Amino acid sequence: MITKHPLVLNITNSVTVNFVADALLAVGAAPVMSEDPTDATELVPIVNGICINIGTINTHQRSIIDKVLSTNSKSKITLDPVGAGATATRTKACLDILATGKVNLIRGNASEISSLAGKNHSTRGVDSTESTLSVKDSAFYLATEYKCIVVVSGEVDLLTDGKNMSRTYNGSALMPKITGTGCVLSAFLTAVISDHEVSLADLTQAVAYYGYMGEIAESLAKGTGTFKERFLDALYQIKVSEVQENLRIEML
Repeated sequence: MITKHPLVLNITNSVTVNFVADALLAVGAAPVMSEDPTDATELVPIVNGICINIGTINTHQRSIIDKVLSTNSKSKITLDPVGAGATATRTKACLDILATGKVNLIRGNASEISSLAGKNHSTRGVDSTESTLSVKDSAFYLATEYKCIVVVSGEVDLLTDGKNMSRTYNGSALMPKITGTGCVLSAFLTAVISDHEVSLADLTQAVAYYGYMGEIAESLAKGTGTFKERFLDALYQIKVSEVQENLRIEML
């Protein structure tokens, strides 16, 4: 799935930065992190993808994001709108990023996607209180409005490119019980779209594969601590071609 060892710049939250870096290495990508506006801007021309995660948004991070987005780049860009809808600060930051027209992929939970589309929503911190299927109109709107692909994560994952939709049904109940599986998914999908031109069908397969790695990890884990270890092991050891028949995908 990832063959060209893409270099992915992560402007991400401080809670999950190590998990994100380790996961990108496990799937064959190269992570680079930056917490300085000048440094991040200098990295933009040499990276293949940029993952923007607002999980611990602050004014300093906003300055980094603004600098990066104002720099000419052919890199694919993902927005992970962590907690959008929980505060006006988070929502405005995401809408400002989307307004640049440079985002290729939005990956969030149902409440985050709903809030970005301006719909009524119910958000509990950074956790969703809505189902993915209930926000399909919001996902379609965002994909159409910002000319990007939208991935709505949850018990059932929903994807759309503004023309077609798909669903995936793989995953583990332990995934939301450890911090960072959503952040890692956003970084992983950034690596996928940075590796080559990707269709909705390809991204759907990537999301299903990611969920199935969670299923494998759960079968081997003793709890949430070992689940994280087994999950990284699965990402490193198992290729999508080896588990194709286990991916539960519905193209709509």
